[in-house]
Order: sequence, then C-alpha cells, then structure tokens
Amino acid sequence: MAARDGVIIIDYHTGLGPYGYGELQCEQPSGLKGYERAATIFGPSVTLPDLGTSSSVNLHGTQDEYWQRILGDRHTYVALEYGTYTNPKILSDEHWLFRYRPEAVDSELGRQIRSATKRHFYPQKSDWNEMVLWRAHLVHRQALEGLRSGG
Repeated sequence: MAARDGVIIIDYHTGLGPYGYGELQCEQPSGLKGYERAATIFGPSVTLPDLGTSSSVNLHGTQDEYWQRILGDRHTYVALEYGTYTNPKILSDEHWLFRYRPEAVDSELGRQIRSATKRHFYPQKSDWNEMVLWRAHLVHRQALEGLRSGG
C-alpha cells in the first residue's frame, strides 16, 4: 500500500449513534485535510469530532494514527460507525466481569453478560441488518468512485 498514490480505508464499528445509521467519522489524526478528502469522496454526511459534527469524541491510539504515519496525506480514513442501542451499562457490566470476576467469564452469569454485550453491538434484527448492508453498499460505491477519480 505504501506505493499507492491514494488509499481509502474504511474501518467498521458498531455501538455509537442512532440505531442502524452508519455515520462516516473522520478522526483527529487526519485533521481537516483528511476530513476534506473524505467529504469530497463521501459527501456531506462525513463527520469530524473537531467540528462537533460527530457522535464520537476525539480518540487517540486509532487505526488512523497508524495510516497517517505510514501514508500521510495519501490516505483517506473513515470509521463507519453503525448505531445500535442506547445502554451505557452494557460495557460497564462486561468491564466489571473481566476486571473483578474473570473466573466467572464462562459461568452462567458471565455468559449472560457477554451475550447481552453481543446483542447490544450486533442487533439480531432484520431492519438493522438491512440498514447496515445498504449503507455499506453506498459507502463502498463512493469509495470506488473516489479511487477512480483520483481521490
């Protein structure tokens, strides 16, 4: 990849934002230039925490930092974040389990907590699956068009 003129990286996540919506988030390491490249390719739905348009906060230690070091301004990075449910307790339950009760991870309680976490981050609902697939199709098409046009 280091020899390419332009690279588009799409990093998939779930759990943040409105149910089923795929928010295209730029991250701080790419800065405003990265955001502008992404907005040219993917349109005005691209968000950036620095501008206050993202449901995310500025993050550190991300994939974007890695690609920024390797490729600099030759890469366009977006995180495609699919919203699920609003329940902040889900993560605290799992963190509690692994921190304070690691021996219980495979117990009935541990399986219940881990199952609830999985359902939270991957809703087993046909409407959610369909929204995810349609948004992914759109984003993939935009990325390919962006690469063809030199983005």
